[in-house]
Amino acid sequence: MFIMKRLLLILVLTFSFQSWTKADDISDFEIEGMSLGDNLLNYFTKNQIINNLANYYNDKEYSVTELNSANLDYFIIQVHYKKEGKKFIIYALDGLFEIENMQQCINKKNDIADDMSSVFKNTDREDRPNAKMTSGHGVMPNIKFYFDTEDFAEVTCYDYNKQAEDERGWRDHGRVSLSKKILTDWLRDKAYK
Repeated sequence: MFIMKRLLLILVLTFSFQSWTKADDISDFEIEGMSLGDNLLNYFTKNQIINNLANYYNDKEYSVTELNSANLDYFIIQVHYKKEGKKFIIYALDGLFEIENMQQCINKKNDIADDMSSVFKNTDREDRPNAKMTSGHGVMPNIKFYFDTEDFAEVTCYDYNKQAEDERGWRDHGRVSLSKKILTDWLRDKAYK
C-alpha cells in the first residue's frame, strides 16, 4: 500500500511540475484563442487578413493586420505575421482595449499585470511607469514580462499627445501584447529602414 501511495504521489508531482514548466513558454498563452506560432488562417480568412492590413513599415518581411475583435474586452486585435508558404505564422499579438481616461488605464494595467505575475512565475518583470514613445508621440507606461527566450508579454497604456491625436487620429488606449524576440529585433533594426 505504501508503495502505491508513493507512486501516486510521484505521478501527481511529475504532472504538476510539467504544467508549471509549460507556463514558462509564451506560446502557451492566448489572446482571443490565438497563440504565437499559430497559423492566422486558422482564425481568419485570407481576405479578412489582407483587407485589414496596416501599412506601418518600410521593410516587408513581416506584415501587420488589424482585425475587429469578437471579444468584448478588446476593440481591435493587431497581429504581426510572416507569410511562410501557404501559412500566415503569428509572431506578435496585441489586444487593444478602450479606456475612459489614463488613470482608469493605469489601474487596469496594474490589475492585468498582477494577474500576469501569478501566471508568469519564472519571468523577469520590468515596470516602466514613465516610458516615453520613441516616436515622440506621447508616453506609454508599461509592465513587461521577459521569458528565457527573450520573448515577452506586456501590458501598456498609450497616452498620445495632442499632435498625434490631431494629425494622425490616434486615440488613447490600453494594450495587452505577446511578442517573439525575432519580431522585436526586426522592428528595431529593419522595419522602418
